[in-house]
Amino acid sequence: MNFKFPKSERLSSETEITNLFGSTQKFTLYPFKVQWEQNNHTVNKLLISCPKRKFKKAVDRNLIKRRMREAYRLNKHTLLEYCQTTNKFYNIAIIFIGNEILDSDVIHKKLSQSLDKLKEELLDHE
Repeated sequence: MNFKFPKSERLSSETEITNLFGSTQKFTLYPFKVQWEQNNHTVNKLLISCPKRKFKKAVDRNLIKRRMREAYRLNKHTLLEYCQTTNKFYNIAIIFIGNEILDSDVIHKKLSQSLDKLKEELLDHE
């Protein structure tokens, strides 16, 4: 298993981000909102966001995003296995919608649940 999160797996293209947020495929599992759209790449691409409106200090936003990236990096294998078997890959946006900074353990558990739910949603849309 590869637990890396290289730049090739990060969503940075402005047009792809615009298309992703125009997508209607989304769900909310507190403290995350997850949106996705199929892409033409050979990897899943991820965008992580934390709103400035709720967390004024950049230090707090960066802490939350760092914890989210770490949790995704350790749990992406479940989603990746599914995507490789179906040969369909996705642009995924995970947005933190909580009102307070959560511990790493809580974020890890909730993000794992969110990725499992995303996998179920992808199975339902086939």
